[in-house]
Amino acid sequence: MTVAKKSDSTKSVALVEELIAATKDSGIQRILVHGELTGAPSVRLSPGQSLHGEAEGSSISFAAGTDGLQLSSDNKVGNIRLNAAVEKRAIFNDTSVAGLGRIDLRGVTTTGRLVVRRGIETFGGTGPSLVKGVVIKLSAIGLSVKPGGSAREIDISGGIKTHGSGVAAIEQHGSIETLRVNGGFVAVGGGFDKI
Repeated sequence: MTVAKKSDSTKSVALVEELIAATKDSGIQRILVHGELTGAPSVRLSPGQSLHGEAEGSSISFAAGTDGLQLSSDNKVGNIRLNAAVEKRAIFNDTSVAGLGRIDLRGVTTTGRLVVRRGIETFGGTGPSLVKGVVIKLSAIGLSVKPGGSAREIDISGGIKTHGSGVAAIEQHGSIETLRVNGGFVAVGGGFDKI
């Protein structure tokens, strides 16, 4: 089933072949997954591209023996399930890019591992942010697992560093079964002297 294109920069995909083509098209900024895609090869989001589930239950299951979704820079992933073999990476970053920019993962469920190489570093402080139509105050926390969120395995090489005053390197309200961070946690901006 082919789903019509939403706009020039948004593409709905319902087949693995459409997903592959969309990720390779630099003119497509937002990819919407319709339904359950199975047997997908590892795919890479180009800089600035986003990947979202179009409806509840949207998912991508990657072929046996392959890693899942590779992020490059300034990517967003939301409201989707990504399935890779438990020993494979469900989400990982491209280490050949100069910097990750802003990576935003919201409402993402995975089978497999979340792997980040070359660390996580944020430069923002605390300020207003639009979340699901509501403006709320958020901080540029390096790694945050919100209430109800969970992760089986997160592996970060290069540490987690924040530069904003009073911005923590990690915030955990959900559960993480295994967390490995090589390079430590650093809040360079300070602001924690009263804790």
